[in-house]
Amino acid sequence: MRLPLVALFLSVGLLFGQAKKSAKKSSTPAVAAEAPGPWILGTVGVGKRPDGTIESTGYKGLAIKLGAEGKFAIAYDLELCRPLGGWSGKFTTEMNLMSRGDYPTAMGETIFTVTGDVAGFEPRFDAKELTARKGYGPLAQGKVRFKGFHNAGNKVVLTWDVGGVLVYETSEVVKVSQHEFIVRTIEVSPSNSGVTILAPLPYAQSHITAVVTSSAGSNQTAKLGDRDVLRVAPASTPTLVRIAYVPEGSVAQIAGTPSTEVPSALLAKTDRLWPQTVETKGELSTKKDEAYVVDKINLPETNPWKAPLFTSALDFLPDGRAVVSTFHGDVFITSGIDDKLEKITWRRFASGLYHPLGLKVVKGEIYVTCRDGIWRLQDSDGDGECDTYEAFNFDVMVTMSFHEFVFDLQTDPEGNFYFIKAGPVRKGGRGFDDICDHHGSLFKVSPDGKKFEVIATGFRAPNGIGISPTGQITTGDNEGTWTPVCRLNWVKQGGFYGVPPLAHRSTEPADYDRPLCWLPKDVDNSSGGQVWVTSDKFGPWKDAVWRHAATRHPQGRSNHAGWGGAF
Repeated sequence: MRLPLVALFLSVGLLFGQAKKSAKKSSTPAVAAEAPGPWILGTVGVGKRPDGTIESTGYKGLAIKLGAEGKFAIAYDLELCRPLGGWSGKFTTEMNLMSRGDYPTAMGETIFTVTGDVAGFEPRFDAKELTARKGYGPLAQGKVRFKGFHNAGNKVVLTWDVGGVLVYETSEVVKVSQHEFIVRTIEVSPSNSGVTILAPLPYAQSHITAVVTSSAGSNQTAKLGDRDVLRVAPASTPTLVRIAYVPEGSVAQIAGTPSTEVPSALLAKTDRLWPQTVETKGELSTKKDEAYVVDKINLPETNPWKAPLFTSALDFLPDGRAVVSTFHGDVFITSGIDDKLEKITWRRFASGLYHPLGLKVVKGEIYVTCRDGIWRLQDSDGDGECDTYEAFNFDVMVTMSFHEFVFDLQTDPEGNFYFIKAGPVRKGGRGFDDICDHHGSLFKVSPDGKKFEVIATGFRAPNGIGISPTGQITTGDNEGTWTPVCRLNWVKQGGFYGVPPLAHRSTEPADYDRPLCWLPKDVDNSSGGQVWVTSDKFGPWKDAVWRHAATRHPQGRSNHAGWGGAF
C-alpha cells in the first residue's frame, strides 16, 4: 500500500512550505497592518510615551478584541497575570513574521495602562506585599499563574490560579447613557484564604472606578506600598469584582453596578468562529519502479481567513487526520489523506498562537509548542474547533529578542515532553542580545505538565530535535557564532553543545561535547529536526535517523523541504 508513505512524506511538503517572496521596493514607509482575528498571543505593547517608546509591555501577552464590533480591546500580561492596558479603535499591529524587533502593539486610543513588574493578584486576603518579578519568566509556584483561556463566542474567559484559588476573568464593553466603557469581571472561587487584587491607577484623562459586588464576606480597599489593592475575604460562595474603566465626567451618570456576564457561566458556552472548510487536491508521484516516492499535498493558500500558510509542524490523530500548525499562529486539521489525494479538506482548529513551531498528538489530544510555552488545545463540544487553550506548561522564559524561537515538541517512551529554545541571535546573525537563563537550552516537561527542567545547554539556533523509540535525544544546530557549520548532536543529560555564552554555568566551559557529525555548508546551512524510521517499508533505512535540511540554492532561495542523510 502507498498510504503509509503518503502520510510520512506529507511532512516533507509541509514544513515551511511557503516559498520566500521578494519584497517590493518602496520609497515611503509601509502603513502598519492591523492584526486579524479575535485575539493574538505574543509580546504585546500598549500605550506610548512622548518619546514614542511603549508604556507597558508583556513578554507573554494576550490581546483580545472587545464588543460586538471589536472597537475596543484589552491586553494581558500572562506572566504577571494582570492587564497591560485597554484601548479603543483599531486592534494591534500584526505579528511580524520574524519578529525582528517588532511585536503586536495597540493601534487605537489608549484608555489605561498598568505599568511596573508587580503581580495582578496575591494569595490570601491579608497579603503583606505585592510580588515583584525580577528578570524574566513567570512568578514562582504558589503565587499567581495563568492557566489558560476559553472561547465563549464573542467573549474570552481567562483562568488564574492564585495560590490554589481559581479566579476567572472576562472583559467586555458596557454601554450606559450613551457612554461605552471597558469592564473587567473577576470571579473569585470559594476559599478559606481569599485573595488580594491589584487595583488600577488613573491614566491620563481617564477616571477609573472599581464597583464591587460580593456574595459573602467583607471586602476592603487598602494600600500595599504605593499601589491600591482590593482585599477579597474568604467566602463559601463565589465573589464577583467588577472594575469599570469610565471616562472622566461620566461617573455620575453611571448608577449602581454595571451589568456583565459571570465568567464561570461563560465557561459552559462555546461558539464556532471558523465554520468554513477549504478543499485542495493532492498530486501523486508519477515515478515508477522506485523504492521511495514523494506525493504532494497542496496547501489552501486561498482561504476565507486570508491566513498565510508558512507551515511549521505536524502530527497525526488516531483516525489518520493530520494536524498542521503555521508560523503565523494557526492550527489546521486536515482530512482526506489517502492513496488517491483527490479531496483534502482543511478546517481551521485554533488561531492567534505565538509562533507555534512544535506539535504533538498524545492520546488524541493536541499539544503545541509556542514561544510562550506548551499549550493543550481542547475541543470541548466536538464541533471541530478549539474552545479551551490550556497553558499546559508556561515555565519557559521569553525576552524581546527576535531570534529566540522555541522549536519542536517530542515525547519519550515515558510520556515526557521535550522542546528546545534558540539563543537571542542579533540581527545579521552574529553575536547575541541580552541573555536569559533559558536561551540555547533543551527542556524536559513531565507528562502532567507540572515539572520543567533543563536537560542540556549551549545551542545557538537548533531548528529541531528527534527522539528515538528508546528515548535517545538528537538535535540539530545552525552555523553562526561559536558554531562553524551545522551539527547533529547526540544529547546527554547535562551536556554542553558549543556556545559558551549559552552554557549557563558559573564559568564558561573551555571545551564542549562533540557532535555526532558536522555538516558542511554545501550540504546544509540550516538544519531542521530529525525523524527515526521504524517502518519495515523503508528496508535498509529502518531504525535510522533522518535529518531535515534547509539547503540554499545558488540563486539565494531557501528550500525548507528536503530530507538529507540517514545515520
